[in-house]
Amino acid sequence: MRKFLKEKQYIEIWGDVVESRHLLFSMVITTITTFSLFSFAPKGDRPMGLLLGLAGAVLGFSISVFLIKPKRNLIVEEK
Repeated sequence: MRKFLKEKQYIEIWGDVVESRHLLFSMVITTITTFSLFSFAPKGDRPMGLLLGLAGAVLGFSISVFLIKPKRNLIVEEK
């Protein structure tokens, strides 16, 4: 069981490979920020809810970008 928890599991999404725990972590962050900002919208104002929800999604994406670093190394070779 411990070996399973220590192994890194990778998932391919849109041609890119990501670590599953980082994907889950970023999805949780984005969901929390989206629903948090959406809940601040007045009850009868649907466009404001849409805009605040979208702003929350962008905020969550931005937080995820800064917290989770890329896993790939780019090596440039001259010919």
